[in-house]
Amino acid sequence: MERWVAFVLVAVSMLGCGDGGEAVAKRLNFLDSIGQAYQGYNQVHQRAPASNAELLEYMRSQASPTQVDLDAAVGLEEGDVVIIWKADLANSGENGLYVLGFESGVPSTGGYVLMADGHVQLMTSKDFSEARMIPQAESAQ
Repeated sequence: MERWVAFVLVAVSMLGCGDGGEAVAKRLNFLDSIGQAYQGYNQVHQRAPASNAELLEYMRSQASPTQVDLDAAVGLEEGDVVIIWKADLANSGENGLYVLGFESGVPSTGGYVLMADGHVQLMTSKDFSEARMIPQAESAQ
């Protein structure tokens, strides 16, 4: 019985208070938006962004940024999401094996992680500690 209660408490805390489904969707959408912007920046500039400022400028300069994109930019600016800058995205077939970004609390409590191929997944803090970060490009500026 205690395990079941502990599981329910962990599940509820992962979803957040109130409308958990909406909170989770928002977190997933933020990471997805940041991942798409990172990939887009990489395609346009032929290199990954080197800083928060570069990615934020790119996100805000898009022709039709959605509210999710603008909110994700704010979250990035406020440090809610940690990104690995200057990533080497050249080996696209293996990018799903590497972490590109994550919610700031992931190392200690677990949470959502953006993989370098753009998909978002839930990781425990233990899984995250064993995950591989995307290597940085040698020629990144």
